[in-house]
Amino acid sequence: MKPILSHLLVYNFGRERKMQNLSTALKGIVILLITLCTSSLYSKAQCLTDSLTINTGYNPITGTAITPGSDYLTPVQDYYWTVSPNVNIVTAVASTPTNTTTSSYFPTGGYATIVTSGGKADVITKRNGWDIRPNSSWISCLNSSWYACDGSGSAQIDTISRIFNICMDDSIKFKFDTILDDNYISAVIIDPNSASPIVLGYSETSTATNWLNPGGHFMITKWITAGKHQLAFILNNLNTPPAGLNGMGMDMQGSIVSATGKSSIKSESSAICDTLPCSCTCQHDTGASCPETCFWRLVGNHIFGSNNIFGTISNDNVNIMTDNVNRGIFTKDGMFGWNTNPTTDPTSAYLHVNCAGHNALPLSDIRFENLEKRSTGNYVLIDSSTGYVYNSNIPIGGNNSVSLTCNSVNFLPKVTGAGVLGCSIVYDNGGGSVGINKTSAFTYTWAGGLSGTTPPPGSGIVALDVNGVTRALAYIATSDERLKTNINSISNPFKLINGLTGKTYSWNQAVLQETHADNSRQYGFIAQDVAKVMPEAVIVDSAGTYGINYNSFIPVLTEGEKELYTMYQQEKANNDKLQSQLDDLKARLDELANCCANNAVTESTSKDVTANTGNALYQNVPNPFNKETSIGYFISKMRGSAAIIISDLSGKEMSRYQIAAPGLGSISVKIQNMVPGIYLYTLVVDGSVIDAKKMVIGG
Repeated sequence: MKPILSHLLVYNFGRERKMQNLSTALKGIVILLITLCTSSLYSKAQCLTDSLTINTGYNPITGTAITPGSDYLTPVQDYYWTVSPNVNIVTAVASTPTNTTTSSYFPTGGYATIVTSGGKADVITKRNGWDIRPNSSWISCLNSSWYACDGSGSAQIDTISRIFNICMDDSIKFKFDTILDDNYISAVIIDPNSASPIVLGYSETSTATNWLNPGGHFMITKWITAGKHQLAFILNNLNTPPAGLNGMGMDMQGSIVSATGKSSIKSESSAICDTLPCSCTCQHDTGASCPETCFWRLVGNHIFGSNNIFGTISNDNVNIMTDNVNRGIFTKDGMFGWNTNPTTDPTSAYLHVNCAGHNALPLSDIRFENLEKRSTGNYVLIDSSTGYVYNSNIPIGGNNSVSLTCNSVNFLPKVTGAGVLGCSIVYDNGGGSVGINKTSAFTYTWAGGLSGTTPPPGSGIVALDVNGVTRALAYIATSDERLKTNINSISNPFKLINGLTGKTYSWNQAVLQETHADNSRQYGFIAQDVAKVMPEAVIVDSAGTYGINYNSFIPVLTEGEKELYTMYQQEKANNDKLQSQLDDLKARLDELANCCANNAVTESTSKDVTANTGNALYQNVPNPFNKETSIGYFISKMRGSAAIIISDLSGKEMSRYQIAAPGLGSISVKIQNMVPGIYLYTLVVDGSVIDAKKMVIGG
């Protein structure tokens, strides 16, 4: 007997899996919903797989090793592996005795038989020195682990092979985790009898002392076209002198795996899969010949190749129903709607989910679990009114979530740090008002009640309330006549203007701290004072704070300025007339003086003429003026004193010019401390007012 060498190399490759990363959470929605829609209709994994176990002596339905039969007596076949022994083995087996005293391996009455070429391999009991692995068994062309060798050196070869089916062109990995054999494998070939066999490159060396050759793990990837293929191991047995008993067989653990992760391999996990082809040619069959390859079943289907289509090939939608209720729709345009009514609520997006009826707490509209974490990409935004999802173009921060530190209701968030949203000072009360640095008192009433008017106060809502200093390039107020009613002219604007009192003031500390305004001197009005004169220009908010609509002053001031200009024009016309009269009077006086001088009028005569003329005050010239004017007068007689007094319209005396002697004369008046406006000047003789006139100082 030759020494039996046993060697085992085991390598656990594990199953390679390819994880496809979702670019956004929306891809997860699509996969989730399509899985829900189709899982009850079709399961491609039943007869299509991406990995096929090809162990020898292995039952793929139970996933366990096949129990061998008794040596020489009860053969047990491997359904998937076949053998093709050459003639030398057939001859040797024919000479193997039925019983022998030289070995205990031959039971009484037992005899060696050989499997006909192309028949199913026998699962045999291991002989001494053979190792054995779980989930596989030794197979051979014999019903025994022993037969007689003549020692002639003639080649004794058995081709051990199995069939596998590829249902679509694919890149296939051939993985042999463990190969045990007696004696050695000279080649492993795909489709050895075809015109283009594929040699996998695995072989073992034959030596006189190593006829049980260790296999070890081996893996190679080949492009395999769709169809039925044969995987063949060429097993050789040493037949070297001397003649004697010898063993022959193989125990292999391995798998065929799609390198691309496709379900391209025909499965052997169900007996029904063995009877089904990879392609279906009975599209118009009613189900008599191949119902599971051409038609969908609710309990699962066996669809292969190009016939694994879910849906329609006509210009029609696919409606999804349960319990006779529409649940979803695949439109003919490629849109998918879930919980949408195909008639009243047609889907308008590639993915349309209507969560009506399932969005009240604690229920959730859409649920995800075990999503991958991403540190790059953008956040998505959901339009609350339409439900549309948009790319925000806002990049994801350093972590996979945004930390929202703003828990105050109605405050708009702002980015306060990387991936952190805090509260801004912008407040939206949800009722049409926005406050900046303010959260309340957006309603107001008209302060008309403060003036004792009878109409009820008006009310309104502030759309934008800024609690602080504002600045803008321009302010435009809407003032379209078509938007107004009860349009009237402003009457007596001077009364309104005279009722207003301008003030200077500073903000108190509470306002400065809250609004960050400056503490310099301010110019303006007091709202409570204005309310007594122009109540419509003052509002009182719900917190009791007064405010002024400064726009209301513009039309009042405009009308007052217009009235002042009218008065100015009238006074100018009067002044021009008086100036003309004064010029005429002076000319006459000059003429009279000349006449008196030329005719040597006596002093007594002059006094008589003067006494008969009386006292007079003349219009100043020029009028209006902006630097200096002249006021003429004539005093016939005075017993004590006389003066011209200048005062403002309120009667306040501005200046006084004393007249030393009676007669015809004039005074010169300069502006000095007087501001532009209308003034009065009066001639007073011996305590009696002779006359008063107006003069105007221009700007």
